Amino acid sequence: MPLLVDPSGIYVRPEGSVYLTGGAEPEEGDGPADPTDFEVDWPLFEEVIWPVLATRIPAFEAIKPTRA
Repeated sequence: MPLLVDPSGIYVRPEGSVYLTGGAEPEEGDGPADPTDFEVDWPLFEEVIWPVLATRIPAFEAIKPTRA
């Protein structure tokens, strides 16, 4: 599978036996993101990224995040 980029900006690509995925966060908030904040934003995956992937690639409906 090649790199797939949805028109929304969500992307997915294979990396060995797993997939890497992400996308730009919406422009909201008080200013630029804190460059020292490395906490995983699990709701971003569950509420924004995963639904786009599951719509674009139906087999992704069954995926579960394993690490970030």
